[in-house]
Amino acid sequence: MDADVLTLRFDGMPVPADITWQEERIPWTKHGPSMLRDLSPGHMLPDLDLGPTATQARRIERMREVDLVWHDFFIRDGWCCTSFDGNPEGAVAWVADFPGLGAYSGVHRRDGALVVPLARLREAERVPGPVLLATADEPANWGVFLLHVVPAVLHYLANRGSYRALMVHAPHPNMRAMLHLLGVADAELIPHDHTRSYRFEEVHVMRRYCHDFTLAPATRDAYARLRHRAVTGGVSLYVGRRRRTLELGGYRALANEDMLIDKLEAMGFRTIDPEFLDVAEQATLFGTAARIVGLGGAGLFNAVFADPGTPLVDIEGSTAFLRAHTNLFANLGLRYGLVLGEEDPSDLASIQKRWRVDPDAAAATVAGFMG
Repeated sequence: MDADVLTLRFDGMPVPADITWQEERIPWTKHGPSMLRDLSPGHMLPDLDLGPTATQARRIERMREVDLVWHDFFIRDGWCCTSFDGNPEGAVAWVADFPGLGAYSGVHRRDGALVVPLARLREAERVPGPVLLATADEPANWGVFLLHVVPAVLHYLANRGSYRALMVHAPHPNMRAMLHLLGVADAELIPHDHTRSYRFEEVHVMRRYCHDFTLAPATRDAYARLRHRAVTGGVSLYVGRRRRTLELGGYRALANEDMLIDKLEAMGFRTIDPEFLDVAEQATLFGTAARIVGLGGAGLFNAVFADPGTPLVDIEGSTAFLRAHTNLFANLGLRYGLVLGEEDPSDLASIQKRWRVDPDAAAATVAGFMG
């Protein structure tokens, strides 16, 4: 291999780390949807893994004299790991192989091997420790922020005296607003620029084994405290993506969303696109909602602010994320139902294609479920 790159290794000896905190696995039982309406022919419904289960045993791991590239690729002496236990080589390979990401991450392939430029590591910014890094593996995703970044931030806040600073990549104003709402001051924040590399004297990372879309009781309690700051309400919410589709393009767009909105607004629903609301307003709206209907995705993850027992209908374009999304709704104690639309076969995307749903059938299903 050329002398200008470091070849990454994943088998054998991992990056040295020690556990400083371990979360309990809390038993809970996943309940299924109270209603499921499939409006598309040919869906093969996945196993939703209903029944007794348990939360993840997340843990804080401490690493010393380790380099960081991209969001969560930790490198020491060529050995590489991520914030997940599962398949670090697969995660790094996905970034290296995705068009355009190599230029940002520095990770790419050479002669089939996964490598990082030595110059990138030599230019690493030195970060004195101890620092807690809370950046998620998909940091621009609001749902991932709520499920993975916030628990790490809560651990930081509960153990402030153990850390010099909190480092996090929070690209959206609402993410920074959430940090403030939780009680993090700007003075204790180190902005994480994922296009740069860092060399940590001592870094602590919350590690997990997968994206299971569940929350431990302590995190649910934190969202409940934010929810209870709101006044009692009773609004019916439709959580859509029309504005995002109009302004940012057709990715994962519901092609006939306007027709669905007309039907739901006639039933008394208020249409919102959470991405364009500040985080305090999102918490208030979901915390006071009497009924919630939404398109499956990050916006509907604001259900973390809803009261347990709130009726929620998740309208999905495919079955790809049903297991994960139902994990969240069941874990939050919501009374939830599912409506499945139909993807557009002319969309060449491999996943999250444009899709449609029968607005009359969907609205009638919502009315029958929620009354």
